[in-house]
Amino acid sequence: MWGKSSDDSSAYYDCIIADQMVAWIEPRPSYCDRGHWKMNCELPDLDAADRFPRYYMNLNRAKEETEDFLRWRLWKIRAPVV
Repeated sequence: MWGKSSDDSSAYYDCIIADQMVAWIEPRPSYCDRGHWKMNCELPDLDAADRFPRYYMNLNRAKEETEDFLRWRLWKIRAPVV
C-alpha cells in the first residue's frame, strides 16, 4: 500500500490503491510544531469535515491512521479496537 518516492530522508510516502495515488505523507521542516509529518488525500467526494492536511508527530502513526481512514472511506471497514 505504501511506496517511498525516493531514497533520501525527505522522501514522500505515497499510498497507492488500484494503481492510483490517493494519499501521501511528506516530512515537514524541523521548526514546525504542529507535527513532523503532513498527510494529504485526493479522494473524490471529500467534504469539509475531513480536513486536510492532517499533521502527525510519528510516521508510523500517520501511516496507520491514514490506512484506517482510507479503509473506512473506501470500503466501510472499521479500524480494529486496541
